[in-house]
Order: sequence, then C-alpha cells, then structure tokens
Amino acid sequence: MLVLCVHHGWPIEDYTEGHHPVQKLILSKVAELTGVPTEKIGQGIDGCGVPVFALPFKNLALAFARLAEAAAGSQPEPMARLMKAALDHPEMMAGDDRICTEVMRVGRGRFLAKTGAEGSYALALPDSGLGVALGIEDGHARAVNAAVVEVLLQLGQLSREDTARLAAFHRPVIKNHKGQDVGYIEAIFDLNYQA
Repeated sequence: MLVLCVHHGWPIEDYTEGHHPVQKLILSKVAELTGVPTEKIGQGIDGCGVPVFALPFKNLALAFARLAEAAAGSQPEPMARLMKAALDHPEMMAGDDRICTEVMRVGRGRFLAKTGAEGSYALALPDSGLGVALGIEDGHARAVNAAVVEVLLQLGQLSREDTARLAAFHRPVIKNHKGQDVGYIEAIFDLNYQA
C-alpha cells in the first residue's frame, strides 16, 4: 500500500483510512475481480488496521478463479505478474510456519493459498482455472488448516507425500494444559464441486 502511495504521489499519513486513494483503488479492484459492486461490499478493519471486505463466498471463489486464469496467462499482464510473484515467493503470503506459506511451498507453484477473516480461506488453482472459497461455519479458525489441506488433497493438488509434509496442518494435535496429546482436528467431508 505504501509503495502504491509513493508510486502515485499520494500522501502516506492516512493510507489505512477508507477515504484514502489507495484504499479506494483496492476496493475498486476487489469489486472488479469479485463482480460485486463497491457499494455492496461490506467493510471492516483487520488486525493490521486496514480495511477488509465482506462478500459472498461464490464471489470470492470467482475472484480466485480469475487469479488462477491470470497465472495460466489468460488475464491482463499485471495480474499475471502478480500471480507469478506470489507463486514464486510463497513466504511473502504470510511468513514462516503459517498455512498459506507452507502449503504453497509444498505445492511448488501449483496454487495460491490465502487465509481470510473468521475461518475463511481461498485458493487459486492455475492448472484447472478453479477458484475455491471455504469457510468454517462457526467462524473459528482452528479447523481451517485441516480443511484447506483436505480440499487440496481431494482436488488432486497434493500427493500423499505432500500431505504428509503438511501433517501438522492436516491433522493438528490438540494438547491440554499439561502438554499432553488429548485429541486432534480432522476434516471429514467429500468434496462435491462442478468445474
């Protein structure tokens, strides 16, 4: 955001505010990618203090399908460059030991993965042109990691070996206050989708 401000000559003092040109630009791009008019996109503030957006999962999946198409070369050049950078540098998605980064490292450029708010997640799968959006019904994020790995496994994006490398995310162990293993989280579903 700060780089965009400097590039366009916009002030940086209040770049996190919704009225700032950089935030208006971001909102317009979200609207363009998701197919939701700007006035119908809900807004909140994330943990970093910048605006975040609420919209239907089908539109989030559409946006990530468009990102997948960009990675495959069938969208405008800026989006293709953005996807190449993200796929080539997964550590820039979320940092070490986070599901976004680690699953993309294992995927070696096969997909883009990004967490959202309140138990939501999105994936872009360039080989198939699919966008995936998922959410945990109660909004709690603790089941997201297991669900993300299971979705990728069922879509054929991860081998069993890849899945084994992601075991800590796929089937996270629950420990009590004494540090004892007392259970685990497991995603149990059969994915039913239409390409």
